[in-house]
Amino acid sequence: MPKIEDGQLDEGASKLVDILHKHRVSKSSNRAVHIRGASFMQFTAAVALAFSSVTASYYSVSSEHGLVLYWGQPSEVSPSPKELPYELDVKAAISFAWNWLRQAEWPREPDHDGSNERGFYVSTGDTWGHAGGSFYGIIQIKPDWLEYGK
Repeated sequence: MPKIEDGQLDEGASKLVDILHKHRVSKSSNRAVHIRGASFMQFTAAVALAFSSVTASYYSVSSEHGLVLYWGQPSEVSPSPKELPYELDVKAAISFAWNWLRQAEWPREPDHDGSNERGFYVSTGDTWGHAGGSFYGIIQIKPDWLEYGK
């Protein structure tokens, strides 16, 4: 992963978020975004596209879904998501999630005929946009490996 000192958006990244978030995936019930990448700018773009128009007020971390941000408190998720100390808009969510990702536990590096790079997987969840398996889920983020064949 690139060395981003504080996970804060500079002016260029902030403008990118404004543009992409303005043209984000619709608020439809079956919105879908699935993006793998490695750089902070790729991460910024992925989250800006995937993040819906609400703010995040809860989060959970699991091996299955990674970091999940929720707009409401789901009762169907176990263990129960934790309340954030303040609501996260898309820009705050990018910094929060990037800093979490930098310290997350990585899955075992794949063994194949090629090379690997540490990266991320950003998703809106299943085909109905239920990140973390919940109607309240906004986005899920996992550490992932990018694989490069020979």
